[in-house]
Amino acid sequence: MEINKRNPYWDNFKGVLIILVVFAHFLWAYRDIEFVSNIVKVIYIFHMPAFVFVSGYLSKVSEHFPVKSILQLFISYVLINSLMMAYNYFILGKSLMILKPYYSCWYIIALIWWRIALPFLKNYKYTIIFAVL
Repeated sequence: MEINKRNPYWDNFKGVLIILVVFAHFLWAYRDIEFVSNIVKVIYIFHMPAFVFVSGYLSKVSEHFPVKSILQLFISYVLINSLMMAYNYFILGKSLMILKPYYSCWYIIALIWWRIALPFLKNYKYTIIFAVL
């Protein structure tokens, strides 16, 4: 009996996307240079849609409303965002913003919304076309 065997193709794909994100963030400081700005734009055009695709593709889909999955994501968001908020407040001396997602925590919120929307959208014929547009 196999237990969630990892696929090196998807691991490598996610690794390349992560490297591109780090590279684009590094180049962001130099975006005044036209060539660098164009590289950043090209990376930004596809890297987040690719992450969204991979997240959706690798998610376990349930026929029922994914309450457990949403709850796990929400708990992760609260824990990670609280740590980031504490860091910003105690270490960086910034004011507390409870409703603001810190750093990359917005992506967890996006995953929650996508999982909430999926059961309602999966029955529509042209959902993927609408999403791409």
